[in-house]
Amino acid sequence: MKEPMKYLSFSKFVLFFMGATIILLCPISQAAPARVAGRVVNETHQAGAAGVTVQLLLVAKNARQQKTVATVRTAQDGRFDCGRLNLGTDDLLIARATWQGNIYDQAWVYETSGRLKSMDASVAPDQMKLTVYDATTKPPPLSFQVHHLAINAKEQDLKCIERIVVLNPSRVTFTGEGEQRVSVRLSLPDGARDVKMDPDVDGKLVKTSDGYGVVKSIVPSKQDERNILKNNVVIINYTMKWPLSLPWSRSIDLSRKVNYPTNMFFVVREESDRKLQVNAPQLGKDQVEQVSTREGTQARIVNMMGRPMGNDAALKPGTAISIGVARPLNPLVWVFILFVVALCLLVPLSLVNRRRGPALTGNANAPAETLKSGEPVVEASVYRGTSTHGVGEMTLPDDFNGSDIALSQQARRLIEEIAKLDEARAAGAVEIAEYQSQRAVWKKQLIDLLESQTSISSG
Repeated sequence: MKEPMKYLSFSKFVLFFMGATIILLCPISQAAPARVAGRVVNETHQAGAAGVTVQLLLVAKNARQQKTVATVRTAQDGRFDCGRLNLGTDDLLIARATWQGNIYDQAWVYETSGRLKSMDASVAPDQMKLTVYDATTKPPPLSFQVHHLAINAKEQDLKCIERIVVLNPSRVTFTGEGEQRVSVRLSLPDGARDVKMDPDVDGKLVKTSDGYGVVKSIVPSKQDERNILKNNVVIINYTMKWPLSLPWSRSIDLSRKVNYPTNMFFVVREESDRKLQVNAPQLGKDQVEQVSTREGTQARIVNMMGRPMGNDAALKPGTAISIGVARPLNPLVWVFILFVVALCLLVPLSLVNRRRGPALTGNANAPAETLKSGEPVVEASVYRGTSTHGVGEMTLPDDFNGSDIALSQQARRLIEEIAKLDEARAAGAVEIAEYQSQRAVWKKQLIDLLESQTSISSG
């Protein structure tokens, strides 16, 4: 993990060009005059670049305040001469070459040996070499060396910071394509809010038809750390809202499709967010690593895949990468949820049992059920016969002779309909109000029929 974190720390020096670190390693001495000169080479054509504007900026120790000490233009062969400058061995110089609207910077420190030292070279002050490239709007085969997603849980939001180092393997500076001049297409998760480019990074963020795009120049990666930290780093800030759904499904989806070949992708969070559950099967399990930050080396929890210097991309374009982040649920919430569920189940059941009353059986001593209409249920001693729907038996008195008194077809139909209605209510297919109302109507009709037949029989 040490190698990936090395590249993480690089991205934090976007404006500093590593100059602050170099300054701390150099002893302090009095200023001394030195002739500063050199040559600007156009690496696209591997020849001297004529008419390039070269500026020398003296950077203060805090690596933020800078002062222009010389401005010249290159000759036909690309050479330039800034004359003699008073330099101290703790002085940091930024040599800035502006070509075709693009800026190419290189940091140098004046050493006690009377030489200028950059991150990849040590030369005499009059032998500086600066590199520029032709610009193009035709997209080169870009890739991501590192794609770093940092998350931080807030009360209502999840704060997200995405840091990307873009690789350009060509010999031209890509200045963007299309009407919007987008150079890097971003695939951000659905629901991203307050999406902004980090203020410490050059460039502009625009909304595109399929997401977001970055408008900035992407220089060739051959510049190494001299210029890639300024031009080829993208830092995006946004927030994701915690959903107002059921507590056990309060998860944020950070999934996306990969737009470029990516050597390394990882999610990182602080120890204070250890309880966050990161579900990203492609990235592996949680790992605790020591990471260099502005506050020093601190422990971080990382889910990652790939290597920044790998020969093969860990993720290919079009790959769908799944990332879910869930908040832990307080155990007391589960207790409350179970209590509410129990109430929802028990209260309706008790109300149904109270309203249904005793079942219709063959026991003549059972109390009669009374409906809202005040009509009594036909007692079990009224009629003997078995419903085709399994209601049970209803018996007539012993002095009734079935061969002499035939129950009308209408009465039999009413009994069957009441049986069906009882079954539907028991299955929960009929609301209690509808059940009571319809049953009362049919029962009254049945009683009227039975009373009518009884009168006819008696007469």
